Order: sequence, then C-alpha cells, then structure tokens
Amino acid sequence: PSEPKKQPVKKEETPEYSKTYEWTVESGQTLSSIVQTINNSGGKTSVNAILKANKGLKAETLRVGQKIIIPDISSK
Repeated sequence: PSEPKKQPVKKEETPEYSKTYEWTVESGQTLSSIVQTINNSGGKTSVNAILKANKGLKAETLRVGQKIIIPDISSK
C-alpha cells in the first residue's frame, strides 16, 4: 500500500513587530485603557495589535498581574 501523503502544516501567522513591551495588568485596567495610556505617553499600539500579539487573549478576561505583550505598531 502507498503511504499517505503528508500535508504541510499551516503555520499560524504571527505579526512581527520590531519593538514590543511587556505590560503587567493592574487593577481597573482594560485593554482600551492600556492602549490609551501607551498612546498618550508617546507610544503607538491598538487593541487589535495587542490581541494579535497575545494568542488566546480576550479583552474581557484580563486579570490583575497578567503579563501581556504590547507591540509598538509605529515600528512595524
């Protein structure tokens, strides 16, 4: 019998940014408030960019103390 053909494994696309930061979520913070804080202090990011950079992250399930990756989309 012939061997089954191997299918190439499709790699999930992960956006790559030249600059990222680690952020520790504090009490009362939401993704929107984190984005606003970063953008007001000279950075540039978005909720969508954060969600793409953190596989499985859901805006509604942020926890205090959780570490998330913040991509700087101005340097993409």
